[in-house]
Amino acid sequence: MNTAASNSSADIGSVIFVLILIGISVALYMLPSIVGWRRHVVNIGSIVTVNLLLGWTLVGWVVALAMAARTNPTQLERQR
Repeated sequence: MNTAASNSSADIGSVIFVLILIGISVALYMLPSIVGWRRHVVNIGSIVTVNLLLGWTLVGWVVALAMAARTNPTQLERQR
């Protein structure tokens, strides 16, 4: 008799699972941009552009991650 209620709670659980899965996928896809932003990389715009436009190719994602992880010049070097 409570099949409608049990189906409704199962549907909500499925929706929540899918939303969590989408959130994790987006976070992993945008990981190079997040790393660059957290490290205050100078060329963050380039990293985000490569990540958004070429990240789906995996090669573009790795390039964006390498750009985000490379050595960041110190504050003194930036002023020169």
